[in-house]
Amino acid sequence: MSKISVLGPKGTFSDMAARKLEYDIIYHPSHEDVILSLKNNEAKFALLAFENQLSGTILENLDLMIKNDLKIIKEIVLPIHHNLCAMDTAKPVKKIFSHPQGFLQCRNFLGRKYELIEMKSTADSFEHIKKNHLADAACIGTKLACEIYGFKILDENIEDFHHNETRFFVISKNESEEKGKKASIIFKVKHEPGSLVNSLQRPAKHDINLTKIESRPIPERPWEYMFYCDLECENHEKMKKAIDEMEVSLAFLKRLGTYDVVKM
Repeated sequence: MSKISVLGPKGTFSDMAARKLEYDIIYHPSHEDVILSLKNNEAKFALLAFENQLSGTILENLDLMIKNDLKIIKEIVLPIHHNLCAMDTAKPVKKIFSHPQGFLQCRNFLGRKYELIEMKSTADSFEHIKKNHLADAACIGTKLACEIYGFKILDENIEDFHHNETRFFVISKNESEEKGKKASIIFKVKHEPGSLVNSLQRPAKHDINLTKIESRPIPERPWEYMFYCDLECENHEKMKKAIDEMEVSLAFLKRLGTYDVVKM
């Protein structure tokens, strides 16, 4: 069975998404280590959380996608429900540990009542509290993590809106042969008037739906930007033709993958 690298330890939302796929899971402490595992051939695939419905794009992972020569082969959409979890329910909670995304997605619940301490992953929070016997601490995490680490749930579904989903990308060093209905690209426009508008008109001429566009700075070129785009179309050949036409009008274009979306 093929191996897939995910953000660990056990009990993260990445772990939950990966468990729904038919791979052996390898856990790593950071997204950078997840990518390194893939590039070093420890795993054939990697899984990255890319965008949350409430908090938006996970920018560090978008930058990892842009920086590394990797391909998206599948998108996983996972419903996200956050829970406030504690090892000890006898003492009032003063500190809450979580990955920054957990805090961003539960702002209404958290208010200003607690000391918030960021961790590398939601599951790291469970391990830290358990290891240090923190009786006045709680964490934001999954029901799976509660079961794994023996915690109790103090409050369920504390996210700001209960219809909350995260997009995960399954990525590989090689592009899948599957021709999906969605494509992702990154590009840089030519430094001339109308260049961005001109390039974005190409997909519309082929009935391609542009579902996302986001700019990211180019570190070595002050005030210049790369653009990330998602495109959708039932017809793969029309999608390819539109992207080919875009490339002609641009300074640079890179195809990140053509893939299908799986909703969990």
